Amino acid sequence: MDIPLSHSSTTGNLLRSAPAKALLGHYPADLFLHIELRRPIPEGLRLNAVPASQIDLPSLSPNETDHLVRNYFQLVHRFHPILDQRAFYELYDQTLDHGPRPDLSSALVLVVLALGTVAAETPNRMDACWSPGIRYFTPAVRLLLTESLCSFGGDPLLPQALYLAALYYSYLSRPLLAWRLVHMASTDVQHYWIRSEKLLRDGAGGSQDQSILRVFWAILVLECDILAEHHLPRSGIEKIVDKLPYPWSDGPSEPYMHRWLADLSSRRLLNRIHYVLYAEAEPGTGDSAGDSSEETLSNLPNLAHELNRQLGAWYHLLPHSIRPNLDSPPIGIDDTMYTVADISMQWNMQFTHQQPHWRISYTEPWL
Repeated sequence: MDIPLSHSSTTGNLLRSAPAKALLGHYPADLFLHIELRRPIPEGLRLNAVPASQIDLPSLSPNETDHLVRNYFQLVHRFHPILDQRAFYELYDQTLDHGPRPDLSSALVLVVLALGTVAAETPNRMDACWSPGIRYFTPAVRLLLTESLCSFGGDPLLPQALYLAALYYSYLSRPLLAWRLVHMASTDVQHYWIRSEKLLRDGAGGSQDQSILRVFWAILVLECDILAEHHLPRSGIEKIVDKLPYPWSDGPSEPYMHRWLADLSSRRLLNRIHYVLYAEAEPGTGDSAGDSSEETLSNLPNLAHELNRQLGAWYHLLPHSIRPNLDSPPIGIDDTMYTVADISMQWNMQFTHQQPHWRISYTEPWL
């Protein structure tokens, strides 16, 4: 299920509430989207398509890049495990041996180096140009733009690299640029569904098909995280992912893979929540989402109970190794990132005799 265009966000509901309106006045629709549209974009982050022959590729030294690759697999990969580590290291070694070239393999390596740089840095929100790893990212994203203009799903490296480039923009808190690239990644990877629907649907393909499955799911999560806060065009990937199995990994699964699968299933549940809450609302920018009919309001208690039941079922299906303890607070970054159920399980309905009202509260798995 997709997120209806008429949905509202937690931030929007808060700013439209009576106390906030008394303090701040009228809250324009899509305020944050308009703010993002007006944000200046540094030259190195702009999505400029440049001929491959005009792209300046950086020189790479293992003394500088080896630890960036380690950073990537320690700080990024365990939350977004779309790459096969062994296959990537083969590409990385080839790129070091021959130097970066204007091709997809080099673009993927450069994006990984950029992510390995930015993930290890503390964000500086006071610096509008904060962009660690940009010396790797700028040539990479320009190569990807050039390649994507003439691609029709021929190389799985392209949607992988586009997704990771979108992830880099997410680290920089630039949702519109992230949305643009994840949308491109989505339309490219959907070619694989058209060509290999049966293999993907059955989950019976080889390691490459499993890699494509992981990209499908990762794209869905990132796109939906952005769409949950901003009203932007959908790529349609959710209609395909609804028909796909969850991915699996070759060999023994790492704990982070179990947690990622739990995150994927929670994203699917959150989409279902958005859909049942807002599917009958009039299309628009979200302002009319709160003006539900009396019939819809009368069904909300039963709806909340059903969604709460589904969330409880999701929680109890989690393996014990990753199931959060709802009776104790998280003790570290790993626990904090993956206790979405801990917060989500605090859905509640509050009724008073004077003014019956309902409330469903949930959080989204942010980066």
